[in-house]
Amino acid sequence: MDSSTQRHKRIARLQSRIVRGVAAVILALTLIGGWKQVYDNHQAGNQATEVDQRADFWRVIASDKSPNASNIKNKLAITLRDNLGSIDPNATVLPDELQQFKAGPNDYGGIESEINMAPFDNTGLSCTGCGSLSPEMKTKLLEIKQGKLQTVLSDEQAAVPEQSLYLAPFNLNLVVWIGLVYGSTTVAALVIAVKRDSQEHDYRASLLDWDYDGGSLADKYRRMSKLISPLYFVTVLPFQRKLNKDGTHSEALQIMGLTESDTKLRRALSEIRALPQTEQEDPSVIQQRELIESLLGQIDHQVMNHTGREDPSSVANRAVKNIQALTSEAESVISIRAKAIEELNHTDPQNS
Repeated sequence: MDSSTQRHKRIARLQSRIVRGVAAVILALTLIGGWKQVYDNHQAGNQATEVDQRADFWRVIASDKSPNASNIKNKLAITLRDNLGSIDPNATVLPDELQQFKAGPNDYGGIESEINMAPFDNTGLSCTGCGSLSPEMKTKLLEIKQGKLQTVLSDEQAAVPEQSLYLAPFNLNLVVWIGLVYGSTTVAALVIAVKRDSQEHDYRASLLDWDYDGGSLADKYRRMSKLISPLYFVTVLPFQRKLNKDGTHSEALQIMGLTESDTKLRRALSEIRALPQTEQEDPSVIQQRELIESLLGQIDHQVMNHTGREDPSSVANRAVKNIQALTSEAESVISIRAKAIEELNHTDPQNS
């Protein structure tokens, strides 16, 4: 007989495996994303440094700063400054000296690495760092000619990527990302675990009982599932029950006439679980507990295995009388046991 304990044990274990597997994948992706962000931040830092270094070059050309060293970068900046002339806000083209400017092969060797850009167009030439001014260079020089130095500097600063470390995709807040992943993953894990187990063991998932039954072994696994996937029980389960035409476990119990027996047995099991540990280890109490759990298992078996094609009340009638009789027997035994314990507890030790 496939008991409630066995079902919930399988479900909880599969559920936890799915969550661990997804968590491992998410963690790996998060670490990869974090590494990429760290790398991108490093690149952005280098680019920001290059922009800061090139800003001095533009300032010298604009006569906003005097060159502070004798090097290739300042040599080119001074040449361009002298040929650019004074600021003219109405200028639309560069002076002829710059339009026709051409650098020889040995004039500005290494300039590209000095200013971290290619100032010359060497198309068709066999040299590097030579030729006429590049279109990008002409555009920036014209802006400087028009007195728009700050525009040149701002545009370059704006092109530097912002440095950030979110450790989550789409620039989401890390706490929000963890919440979304946790919620969706744990809910999906229980949905998949219940569906797979119900299909493999041929029972209707809609009739799965999630109520605690007084401390049986099944409760341990029910509790585990609820702790792992709490959102499932406030989102998916109510929606499924609303759409389900087969009814719930409780409704099936009522149709089959087993509600009273199920309630009595659960109450009796709770009373046994409430006894002191020494009392619970008494052989007769253990026997009572096993009897009750067996009866609950029989009821559960009847509920979980009837089909929609067969009247559940007719299925229940084949076992309900036996279950109800054994329930009464268990109730009687437990009642006698409880009275005996009560009398023992009220006995005066001095009269013993």
